[in-house]
Amino acid sequence: MRIEQLKLTSFRNISQAEIPFTHGINLLIGNNAQGKTNIIEAIFCLALSTSFRTSKEAELIQYEKPKATVFANVETKFGNQQIAIGFEPKHKTLEINLEPIKRVQDFIGCVKVVLFTPDELRLIKDGPEIRREFLDRDISQLSPVYYHCLMQYQKVLSQRNKLLKFEKNIQSLQQQLEVWDAQLAHYASRIIITRRKFISKLSVSKFFKESHIMRPNETLSMEYVGFGGNSAQEIEEHMRKSLQVNLQKDIELGYTSIGPHRDDIKFFIGKEDAKIFASQGQQRSIILSLKLAEMEVFFNEIGEYPILILDDVFSELDSKRQKALYDILQNFQTIITGTSLKFKPKTSYTQIKIKNGAIHSIKQM
Repeated sequence: MRIEQLKLTSFRNISQAEIPFTHGINLLIGNNAQGKTNIIEAIFCLALSTSFRTSKEAELIQYEKPKATVFANVETKFGNQQIAIGFEPKHKTLEINLEPIKRVQDFIGCVKVVLFTPDELRLIKDGPEIRREFLDRDISQLSPVYYHCLMQYQKVLSQRNKLLKFEKNIQSLQQQLEVWDAQLAHYASRIIITRRKFISKLSVSKFFKESHIMRPNETLSMEYVGFGGNSAQEIEEHMRKSLQVNLQKDIELGYTSIGPHRDDIKFFIGKEDAKIFASQGQQRSIILSLKLAEMEVFFNEIGEYPILILDDVFSELDSKRQKALYDILQNFQTIITGTSLKFKPKTSYTQIKIKNGAIHSIKQM
């Protein structure tokens, strides 16, 4: 999969831009605050229908403009597709091959991306919600069924939490929760089993297990922390029983204290918990290894690589790690942002210079 051409109108600080991309490495070069990250944000919107930087989509529209549009010609193993998204202050439109798409789940994954930004280091350092978001983002691109289960789970969870908070009649509460708990456990089991399988596939990837970015004596592993059970049925039954056991606690808290919305991932270097023991450099190397593993899992699942987006990835990598990374990146379309090139790829690449929200120059190197 690759983007052949990207067109932006009134998106962030970009009034108008048409950007051709090549199959391998594409370098977006420019000073800070010129529009580099805005371009990759637009590509992300084509994949997930929303931004990775803000939940307020009105912020994506250029000041005093009524609408922002993002359009791309995308080459896939099924042929060329035209993917578009338009943002208005209180509304957005989705299109595939000029046909309006009403359901988000029918749009997500038509463009597939794996994203690295400096904020991705939060996957190691911050709370579990960041790691769950990472899982949901990736798996939703691969599985509309997973996305559907996730949306349904969140709706049922919201309804259950409202009952816990506002229903004061215990007998009435218990009767109502029987229905909601059965649905919650059903969707939870599907989410958990899919997440586990995805983590297992990432763990055995050569890019993660045998990372060329980590030091030779550093081995990586990860595990999913959630409900036990060998099948969706076992997890579903375990979840239903646990919801009953935790009912009094949940009433006191006013929300549901167990389920996949509370689960986590742990990363390890050797036997040490990376969140506690990994240095800043090790954390960055872990995440980069994880991103390459994601590329391999996507390929194994759908038969083609997604688009890899690396925002400001080389600023803290030494030349040896930069070279190791470049050697891998030539195998699929990669879009990289940076302020300068300290170490240039040895293979051919496209250099695109950005200045004041406009394309300054495009060179095949």
